Amino acid sequence: MVNNFYSDVATLVPRSFDAALPWFPEQSIDVLHIDGFHTYEAVKHDYESWFPKLAPNGIVLFHDIAERGNDFGVYRLWEELRAHPHFEFVHSHGLGVVFPKGCPDSFRSVIASSEDLRKVYEMLAQAE
Repeated sequence: MVNNFYSDVATLVPRSFDAALPWFPEQSIDVLHIDGFHTYEAVKHDYESWFPKLAPNGIVLFHDIAERGNDFGVYRLWEELRAHPHFEFVHSHGLGVVFPKGCPDSFRSVIASSEDLRKVYEMLAQAE
């Protein structure tokens, strides 16, 4: 794969979530962004399939945690995952950030101040 912009920090694999699984060893992913099909069943499948690939202290980002229309079910899985250290942005359809395998000490202060962080990003979004 050719990745001209972020080759030192990311790997671009243009495949579906399921087809890309074999490309990554277990516990090798530090940041995983899940933004695929939005039904509860689909997003739960993606999360459970990729969970073994997530490194200890890895971060999972979920898009659309605030969407409740149509067949969106990301919010349902997000409600389950909020038992882990997390923070969330509910503007612009929502973005959830969760540490399902543990949270490094360096991020605990971010989580503790997440309400202030969320307000800043909401103000920035409104200014656009």
